[in-house]
Amino acid sequence: MTADPGLGFAVPEGEPARLSDAAGWHEAAADDFDQHAALIDHTAGSLHPVWRGEAASSYQTRSSTLAVHFRVVADSSRSASAILRRYARELEAYQQEARRCLAEAEHWQRQVQTDRAKLARAEQALRAAEAAVAQARHEVQAAASAGAAGALAHPAASADLAGAQTRLADAEATVRDVRSALSRAEDELHHWQARGRQVWQEAHDAGSQASTALGNLPVPPPPTTAAAPAPAPAATLPTAAPVLVPATAAATAAAAPAAAPAAAVAAGAGATSGGPSLPAVAGGAVQGALTFGDLEEIGRRFGWTHGELQAWWQVISDESGGNPAAVNASSGAFGIGQFLGATYKEYLPFGAGSPHPLDQLNAMAQYIHDRYGSPLAALAHEYACHWY
Repeated sequence: MTADPGLGFAVPEGEPARLSDAAGWHEAAADDFDQHAALIDHTAGSLHPVWRGEAASSYQTRSSTLAVHFRVVADSSRSASAILRRYARELEAYQQEARRCLAEAEHWQRQVQTDRAKLARAEQALRAAEAAVAQARHEVQAAASAGAAGALAHPAASADLAGAQTRLADAEATVRDVRSALSRAEDELHHWQARGRQVWQEAHDAGSQASTALGNLPVPPPPTTAAAPAPAPAATLPTAAPVLVPATAAATAAAAPAAAPAAAVAAGAGATSGGPSLPAVAGGAVQGALTFGDLEEIGRRFGWTHGELQAWWQVISDESGGNPAAVNASSGAFGIGQFLGATYKEYLPFGAGSPHPLDQLNAMAQYIHDRYGSPLAALAHEYACHWY
């Protein structure tokens, strides 16, 4: 955007129509990403009943991770579309307003120039009228001082003086009127210049806000890839796995469950760190005061698959590290599920306020079921918004 040197502002630059086109492209891309995620879920689900073992478990995990990734990207693409459409509407409105300001400012600039020329002529006429009055007064005084000899000239001189004074009064009125008109024109010009600069700045600020909002959208890197392990001889999942230490929990969370994690955030509020890559999780994995087996036991009530349980495991990792005593220092969010405010009160009957980790897990599972239907959707929201 550039300002016009004559008026101090210009119409904000930009093409709202092209911004709207870009928004449409992002909407179409989001639909494609969602279709990919749905296809992956369908494929993985169709294999689950007939394929068992470690390789099958790894495949389900990777499929869930990839589907979540596509949904996060779809959410970001839809958010980008909304931002672009809003800015396109704002920019178009600012451009229309700026064009009106420009037209008005140009009109009053011409009027100022016209009135200044009128004022110059009126002031010239005023000076001539003042000179005529002075001359007429001099002639009256000369006739009066001539005595009898000037008696005949005195009435004519007096009439000339009266006429000159009338013309002077008219000239003074004209100057006042023209000055008033010039003052109004200058005020209007300054008003439309100020409004034009304000519109230009508002459009600039709207563009900066849109740019910042686009820059803050979560754009997760592609999920990490790893070769699937060879099929295990047994048809069941392993019963032991390495300890999972979540990235957002304190380094000692597994060893000391009472320590609050570094980033604990309330369900439905706040911000956490997180990423789209889910580590492989088996039944014996430990997180804070929990094991993956605890999630399996509670998840049966909702019919959650291993991939859905793994997504739940990752939400716990991002929120509290599995610490039932975790308290967010800034918000006061409490426990494994980091419940807060009205959500905390609503899920107290399910165990949101209990110190017992299994009670808290029950409350968290019920909340995820009620709000999202599946932990996969909760994890996608966690990645997209940094809370669930």
